[in-house]
Amino acid sequence: MPSRLAPGIREKRPGYFEVRVYAGRDPATGRSRYATRTVRGTVKEANAVRAQLLTDVDRDGVVTTKHTVRELFDRVIDHLETLGRERTTIFGYRQIARSVPETIGRMPLAKLRAGDLDRYYSELVRSGLSAATVRRRHAFIRRSLAQGMRWDWVRENVADRASPPSEPRRRFEVQSADAVVALIEAAGESRMPELAVAFRLLASVGGRRGEVCGLQWPDIDLERGTCTIRRAVKQLPGQIFVGDVKSHQERTVLLDPDTIEVLRSHRRHQEELSALGGMRLVDPAFVLSDSPGGGEPWQPNRLTQALERLRDRSGYTGRLHDLRHWNASQLIEAGESAVVVAERLGHGDPATTHRWYAHMMPAADKRASIAIGKALTTRKKSGG
Repeated sequence: MPSRLAPGIREKRPGYFEVRVYAGRDPATGRSRYATRTVRGTVKEANAVRAQLLTDVDRDGVVTTKHTVRELFDRVIDHLETLGRERTTIFGYRQIARSVPETIGRMPLAKLRAGDLDRYYSELVRSGLSAATVRRRHAFIRRSLAQGMRWDWVRENVADRASPPSEPRRRFEVQSADAVVALIEAAGESRMPELAVAFRLLASVGGRRGEVCGLQWPDIDLERGTCTIRRAVKQLPGQIFVGDVKSHQERTVLLDPDTIEVLRSHRRHQEELSALGGMRLVDPAFVLSDSPGGGEPWQPNRLTQALERLRDRSGYTGRLHDLRHWNASQLIEAGESAVVVAERLGHGDPATTHRWYAHMMPAADKRASIAIGKALTTRKKSGG
């Protein structure tokens, strides 16, 4: 195995190399062009990729690579993994890549057309997949082809001309306050009353289930009445781990007085249980934990399964995630802006909040119409 890298290769991190070769000048701009590849392997394999890349670049500087669609997907996913993308994201991308049929997967990139993708999307819809699911697959394919253009594997992103199915704006039934309270009360009367704390947190802070499971006591300031959401418990087949919150949107929200008292009581209960076992709460301890000292968090699926058990008893008809929607609906009905709601929910962009909850804003629209009418009436009187 050669011990030295050939010119144009740099080791970005152990076992990961970037190969770069000159591909002539752009006839339009006169600027130098380069063909690049990312290699995961040994020095020998990186040098071999460079040699092949030099062969693939013809005398006019055009890359004539014969990589297949599946090779692009695999290379892109490996590349994103080296960039530190979330494990759940990488897992989802690999699932999508594996689901692509061989008729497309084995196709040379140069032969892929928008029509091939449209036929694939139509087959997915006929198989029963939702428009949202098909659009997620389209997004991955489009992103992969965009990376392929940066690597000079393809000249254009044909996914830009494809037509994935339209996703209708989703409407959901907002649970009543009585139904949410009934669910929390039913949880408190169950064999595991700690579930009432979990459902209370989901409803009061509008967090996702993984975010609530990831809360630790240092995240909660009972004196100031604040809760900081900075991590989430995540699940993959056969593994549980703690990672960043979605879109890395760490946030701090104020808690209502009753929720603060519920948390005070829950902490005392946790401390008493730990003391019975001859232990103290670890630092930092998870708010929702069965382990002695609170060192291990609850699994998010546990909350979903508990809701299914309590559904008939409580009369709550929604999903677990609908507690988050209920939180947003209460804020909107109280007259809070989309910006405030977005900050509390952890949306990266208030436009996301507006897209999801625009149909819940009739009260705000009514206030706006009254304000406009009042201004026009005042102007008319002053003008007369």
